Amino acid sequence: MNHDRMKNFTIVEFSDSAMEVVPSSWVDRSTGAILCYWTAHNVRAQVSACHLPNKSWAKYAVKKIWLCTDSYDKAMKKCRRLMDTSSIETEDDASVHKRQCKRPRRFMTDSSSDDESVPQMRKSVRTECVSGSPVCPQLPPPPAYESTPHRKPAGRPELDGSIMMQAEAELITQREVRHHTEGGGSAMETEMRAMWTSITRMAQRMEKMEQRLDEVLMLLRSSQSQSPPSAPVDDMLLSPCSTVTELEEFDRSLGQQERREKMQLFLTTLGGSTRGTAIRRMLRRVATNDVLKQFSLRGRKAKKAFQDLTICRVITAAFQKNFPGVTAAETEDLIGQVLKFAPHRRPAEKD
Repeated sequence: MNHDRMKNFTIVEFSDSAMEVVPSSWVDRSTGAILCYWTAHNVRAQVSACHLPNKSWAKYAVKKIWLCTDSYDKAMKKCRRLMDTSSIETEDDASVHKRQCKRPRRFMTDSSSDDESVPQMRKSVRTECVSGSPVCPQLPPPPAYESTPHRKPAGRPELDGSIMMQAEAELITQREVRHHTEGGGSAMETEMRAMWTSITRMAQRMEKMEQRLDEVLMLLRSSQSQSPPSAPVDDMLLSPCSTVTELEEFDRSLGQQERREKMQLFLTTLGGSTRGTAIRRMLRRVATNDVLKQFSLRGRKAKKAFQDLTICRVITAAFQKNFPGVTAAETEDLIGQVLKFAPHRRPAEKD
């Protein structure tokens, strides 16, 4: 059995130099740093009863753990002795002058009704520096670190080259100032010059890449402007066929190779983010929903067969051009699904 576990009370010194007796279970070392749970309600009663801490309590940084003991009274006596003399071995000395310290924030509560449950703060003295000890030079303040939230951050925005260069230049300037402050040697200066040279080269390369991208964009735009105009679309294609007779007449006009190619090119320009959206756009550009609901893919249930029409093959070819990995059989299945649900679709419904 671990002997330390039998010592239920611990004397801790917080970061504000205040000492307290707490149950050993209130001390948390799981994060690497030493923290202590604390509550402002009935502290004396909860400490003497050695209650377990509540996870909702606040945690405060512990500067030092002085000792552990198995008795609350013994821990309180040693805590008073530590606050008076900063030594456990010395006895109580009435001649030690004490000054009144401010109550730490962990004793403060929002409501004034809890004043009775808040324990009175014991007077504590700060340990003075020994006059013979050397004075430490004034150092720059450490960087402030913010706690990372326990959730996935949002998408980080991408930084362009100018922002990255500016950030790295500021970082190098800070390092240079720190270097001159600390009195570094010439090796650091050489390293900084080499780093600055590499950053300058990277910036020049990025500028060249941007120039090349601009040239490529100009070439693309010029090629699009010089490309021949698209083939004119037949007037009949400007509006979908509203009757079965119109659809059959239009299908007969597709017997010419030139008209089939124009129709296929026209259907490929309709787009669609998904397969279902693309096939629905093509079919509704050819005929209205009232016409489509009179067809099925193979002509079942007293309906006309859509796969016998030339427009079905034209739609299949246009769809496979937009989606190269789809077979003709899969395209016909998608057409059959659209025709199957055409009677149940409302006229105002759009993709």
